[in-house]
This record gives sequence, C-alpha cells and structure tokens, in this order.
Amino acid sequence: MNQPANQAVRGQPLAPQNANIPLNSPFDNLTAEKKYEILTNGTNPFTVQETENQA
Repeated sequence: MNQPANQAVRGQPLAPQNANIPLNSPFDNLTAEKKYEILTNGTNPFTVQETENQA
C-alpha cells in the first residue's frame, strides 16, 4: 500500500520541513501595523471598490 508523502511510515516521525527564514531579519523589528502594511503592499482590504452596474 502506498503511503501519502506527508504521512509517517511505520511509526517513524516525519523529517522536519523547515522554511528558510533568515534570523535577525529587519522585519522582526517592525510593528505589527508596519508588517501588515508591507505584507498587504499598503492595500486596505476594507475599502469599497466601485464597479459598473451590470443591470
């Protein structure tokens, strides 16, 4: 029987799959608001987008 790639085989723990995250990144020193602004590229998800009426 084939095991899915993300499942442990025969009770062995999965090998860690770590992302390459740089330590002491300048991102760590930013406020939550600034991080959010950077991650969303300064866009505000709560602004109303006007669209043409399709009626």
